[in-house]
Amino acid sequence: MSDQLLVDEISRRMDDIYRRWANGDDVPPAMVFRAEGFIEAACLGGTVSAEKVFELMNAQYQLHFEGPLPAISGLAVRIYSNMRRAPVYPSTR
Repeated sequence: MSDQLLVDEISRRMDDIYRRWANGDDVPPAMVFRAEGFIEAACLGGTVSAEKVFELMNAQYQLHFEGPLPAISGLAVRIYSNMRRAPVYPSTR
């Protein structure tokens, strides 16, 4: 996969995730984890820098939420989630 195709795919995945969250739709955790793994592999392989990924994430976040991406601590690339937590009910008494 060429570098530009990889960058385009990362952007597409970020767009899909943030668009769903902005619309109030559920995003399966597996979708987020797969995107993070895909991004991490691209960074480790030297195809894309973490800085470029943060630029893409910020651009997609601003597109869907009309504000800057909240600051993320640490150097690891993680997809910021603003999804509301689902209510959890105990299954036993």
